[in-house]
Formats: sequence, structure tokens, C-alpha cells
Amino acid sequence: MVVGGALYGPVWGTLLNIAAASFGAIMSFMLARFLLRDWLEGRIQPHWVHHIEQIEQQGWKYLALIRLMPFSPFNLTNYLSGLSHLSLFRYWLVTAVCLIPAVFAYTYLGYVSREIILDGSELVQKGALAIGLVILTGYVPRILAMMGIGYSIHIHNHHS
Repeated sequence: MVVGGALYGPVWGTLLNIAAASFGAIMSFMLARFLLRDWLEGRIQPHWVHHIEQIEQQGWKYLALIRLMPFSPFNLTNYLSGLSHLSLFRYWLVTAVCLIPAVFAYTYLGYVSREIILDGSELVQKGALAIGLVILTGYVPRILAMMGIGYSIHIHNHHS
């Protein structure tokens, strides 16, 4: 994502990064649903079953909050979602929309990094804004929860 921002700027970089991330997510989702289901179900760790159950129970709302968390296990979520009953269209839509804040922040970080290297002016302002955007994305789920939107997400660790 950072490279997309450096190469294409904040607007085109964001659009291209969302398209690429969505395409990759859909491919993983479809692999899990149609080709690797039996293999994945036989190897899934018990503590990840909770995520499939939450997707089943809460549907797109749970997936939306996972996608809004900037440091969530993106690829694992793709495969786990493919094992759920969530429709491909809803999965794609929620993924594409909810990735926007984090994708924009990381894309903008790449753009600013390039600008700082090439221009060097306003180093502190540009750098602070880019880093602030990345940090702010980590608070999006909490802000939504404070507004009464969504659910809180708890990752359960089951120790053997």
C-alpha cells in the first residue's frame, strides 16, 4: 500500500490499492469456499473457529469491524470468511468499503514519504500528518463503538 502511494499518489494509489486488496481477498475467499474447504477445516486451530462463529452470527457487522482494525489478520480473515455462509457479494462489499480508512492512511504514508525524499520541504508537517492518519485508523473501531455502532471484538485465546 505504501508503494502504491509513492507511485500513484494518494487518490489513485488508494483506489488501486483497494482494488488489488479486494481482488486478493476475493481469491482467498473463493479458494477457501470452493477448493480448499476440507483441507482448511481439517487444519484450522480451535481458537479461530470463534471467528467463523462470529461471522455466522453477526454477519457483515463482525467482518466490518475486523476490516476496520488496521492490524487484523487480513489473509486469515479472508480464508475464515470463505468457510462461513457469508455471501461473496456482501463479503466483497464490506471488505472494499471497510478497508478505505487503513488503505488511505498507508497509501498517504507512501505518498508523503516520496514527497519528503524528493522535496524535503515541510518534513515535520507531512510526516506528522501521515503518521497521525495511520495511528487514527487504529481507533476507528473504538470510535464506532463509542458512537454505539458495531460490536466490540474479543479474540479468545484457548491455551491447551
